[in-house]
Amino acid sequence: MTWVPDGFAPPAPPAAAEFALAPLGPEHTAADHAAWSSSIAHVRATPGFDPEQWDGDPWPVPMSLAENRSDLVRHRAEFDRGEAFAYTVLDPATGDVIGCVYVEPDPSGAAEARARSWVRADRAALDGPLHAAVDAWLRSEWPLRSVRWPGRVAPGPGAEAEVRPAGAAQPRPRRLGGGAQLVAFVGSRDLAAADAFYAGVLGLERTEATAFANVYDAGGTALRVTRVDAVAAAPYTVLGWSVPDIAAAVADLASAGVVFTRYGGLEQDEAGIWAAPSGARVAWFADPDGNTLSVTEHPGEQRVREAPH
Repeated sequence: MTWVPDGFAPPAPPAAAEFALAPLGPEHTAADHAAWSSSIAHVRATPGFDPEQWDGDPWPVPMSLAENRSDLVRHRAEFDRGEAFAYTVLDPATGDVIGCVYVEPDPSGAAEARARSWVRADRAALDGPLHAAVDAWLRSEWPLRSVRWPGRVAPGPGAEAEVRPAGAAQPRPRRLGGGAQLVAFVGSRDLAAADAFYAGVLGLERTEATAFANVYDAGGTALRVTRVDAVAAAPYTVLGWSVPDIAAAVADLASAGVVFTRYGGLEQDEAGIWAAPSGARVAWFADPDGNTLSVTEHPGEQRVREAPH
């Protein structure tokens, strides 16, 4: 290959407070599959993942774990041969796969290399910082004169993520974390039907009602169900609750008429509960407007609930 020298070994990748990179390989099969398959619509909407921006590549498309492993074996072989470099993006605290970065020769000739990256839908806020950090790394530490990110505008001055040595402390700005109260929003075409569901079925207390919105107390967080003419229901979770016993929560909701959603490619039990590689257990359902909601039991919750007092 002429885009990088023969025998090229990539420099150590950047690490930030909320992400770290490692070469992608078959050891990441299950976690990688869970990450992208839970966020297909989000990944497809990410710059660089329009098939027209990447040689007609339609990925992500549903595939089995075995097919995903073969794909990761191919990525690792290309990495070892210096043909292309794929990195998994990890949560430094948990080791969960939260995204990927791909770097390869630019076949258009417009640049020496082209790159693209994605993050899970629930980590969407990291998309810009990850792109900026990787772009700065490629331009400053790789032997490349030019890098193209299909579908993206090059980061401007000051856009780079703050990169730190692994393990180094990093101050976090307060901004909206210093006492500002979160308000959650969801749209509805029919506030009466929404109230029958959020108050009558889910049991949330309505604290305000107008012609424009119903407001509910969702465990201390204000949930504003806003009247809209048309709901563009997202293909991912918009509201979720953490529960100590998901089996009990699912059974209770089902007894109230809630129907839990099943997804092809996910191994859900008879109640509709999926066990994530992280140990979390999740079940999804929809409100009357088709908004996707979920309940999750996180690792450790079951042990805490069953511990004697």
